[in-house]
Amino acid sequence: MKKNILLLNKTEKSFWGTNHSLKVTDKRIFADKEFSFIYRISLGGQAISMVLIALQGVLKSGQYDLIIIGDSKIAVVYSFFKKVFKNNTRVIVDQLILPDNEDGFEKNKNKIRKWIFSSIDAFIVNSDIEKKIYSRKLGLPISHFYFLPIFVEDSWIDGKELSSKDFVFSGGGALRDYKTFFSAIVDLPYKFKVMAFEYALKGIEKPKNCRLMKASSVENYLKEIKKSKFVVVPLHSTSKAAGQTTVLQAMACRKAVITTSNRSLVDYVENGETCLLVDPYDSIQLKNAINLLYKDKKRRKKLADNGYKKIKENFLPDKYLINFQKIVLKVSS
Repeated sequence: MKKNILLLNKTEKSFWGTNHSLKVTDKRIFADKEFSFIYRISLGGQAISMVLIALQGVLKSGQYDLIIIGDSKIAVVYSFFKKVFKNNTRVIVDQLILPDNEDGFEKNKNKIRKWIFSSIDAFIVNSDIEKKIYSRKLGLPISHFYFLPIFVEDSWIDGKELSSKDFVFSGGGALRDYKTFFSAIVDLPYKFKVMAFEYALKGIEKPKNCRLMKASSVENYLKEIKKSKFVVVPLHSTSKAAGQTTVLQAMACRKAVITTSNRSLVDYVENGETCLLVDPYDSIQLKNAINLLYKDKKRRKKLADNGYKKIKENFLPDKYLINFQKIVLKVSS
C-alpha cells in the first residue's frame, strides 16, 4: 500500500542552494510503488507564515501516513500543535538545528523543547556528532536521530581544469570566523575575495588586500569559487553542522580547501587528503596554511582532485535520496 507524505517547509530555496528536505521530494525518490504524490505546504519565512504552515500541517495530517518538516522553527510550532490536538501521525524533522550555548535562558528554552519534541518520531542531522549532542539535549534515545550527509547539487559539479585567477576566495555566513581570517591575511601579498552577508562581517575591519562582495545568488557564488586559486572556510568552534555546504561546493568545483577543524566536518573531509584543517581562532596557523597552499601548486592539485573524487563517490543526490528513502520507510512502517 502506498504511503502518503506531507512536506512542511518555509522556502523552496535558500541562498546557498536548494533546501535539502525539499530536494528529496524529487521524483527519483518518490517515483516508487512505496509512495504516492507528496503535497507541499510552503510559504515565506516570517513567524506568522511558520505558524500557518504548522497549523495547516496538523489539520491536514489525518490524510497522511508521515509528515516531513524541513525547518527547525516550524518543527517547534508543529510539535506544540501536535501535543495540543493529540495527533498521532508520524513525523520526521529534517536538518534539526539547535543552539550551541547552554546558559540559564537557553536551559529554560530547552526544557520546553524537550516536552515539545518528545512527540517527534525521528530527526535527521547533518553530522554524526549531532546525534549524541541532540539526544542528550532533548532527552531522547539516540535511535531517534539519523545522520545523513548533505549532498552536492548536480549543477554544482564541474570537473573542468579552469585557469585560476590570482585571488583566494572565502564565503558564507553562518558561524564564519572572519575576524581570524582577516587577521591571518592582513600581511599576505595576495588578493582575497569574500562573499558574505553583512551580519557575518559586522564590526570587523577589512584588510586592504581583501575585496568584499555582497551575497547575491548561489550562481554568482559558484562562479567566484571556480575562478579562485583555492577556497578558505574559516569557522567558529562549534558542535553544530557548519561550513559543509561551502566546503562541498568548492570540492565539486575541483578547488583545494582550507577550513577550520570542528567535530561536524570530520564526516566530510580528511586533513591532508581532501583539505587542510587548521585549529579554531589560530590566525598564525591559518596564515601559514594559506601561504603553503598558494605557493604549492602540486599540493593544491592533489587536494582538489581528491576532493572532487570524494564528491563523486559520496555526496551526489542519488546516494542521498536512497538513504533518505530508507529513513522514510523505516519511520513510516
